[in-house]
Amino acid sequence: MRKSFKYRIYLSNGQRRILEQQLEMCRWVYNETLAYRKQAYEEEQRTANWYETKRLLPVWKITKPALKLVHSQVLQNVTERMDRAFKAFFRRVKEGAEKSGFPRFKGFGRYDSITYPQYGNGVRLEGERLMLSKIGAVHVVLHRPVEGTPKTVTLTRSRTGKWFVCFASEKEAEPLPPTGEVVGVDVGLHSFAALSNGEPPSPTRASIGATKPT
Repeated sequence: MRKSFKYRIYLSNGQRRILEQQLEMCRWVYNETLAYRKQAYEEEQRTANWYETKRLLPVWKITKPALKLVHSQVLQNVTERMDRAFKAFFRRVKEGAEKSGFPRFKGFGRYDSITYPQYGNGVRLEGERLMLSKIGAVHVVLHRPVEGTPKTVTLTRSRTGKWFVCFASEKEAEPLPPTGEVVGVDVGLHSFAALSNGEPPSPTRASIGATKPT
């Protein structure tokens, strides 16, 4: 099963500036991807898929070199977010929802998270330090250990300017520990049921299917 672990992180002034710049580059890619897909639909009556928009990233890096400051898989995740937004939009249209919610362009400062889709590629945890590609070591407040195998890592900026990291981990489900007690139910004639210790069940239990004596 998937389980998330969220922690507060503390950045230096330089790291904060780099991350904010990366957020703006991700916002730019998000808006450009939306514009491309919107144009393809309006002018060519077709739906551009994720693989098509993902192939635009190397071209955009030539015209906008600042994109090279962001990890490549983070940028790919931005185009994947847009793909999920369009799929959700078409699903709502198909279901006849009153408000289908066509994806919107994001204004300045309205993009607040970046995701590394593969743990170990551009991001890893070493003790209480989060090692980020192109950013460096970031202090993490590990108030509890990360359980399971980390799969993805998301950095989020709150409305108050605080930063957090969230690990999505794969963890095996653990069965509840045995209590060592066994309770059986005997269906009788004098009462609807009796527990294995000889006592009748509580009124709320007995009321289910109770019969009147004849």
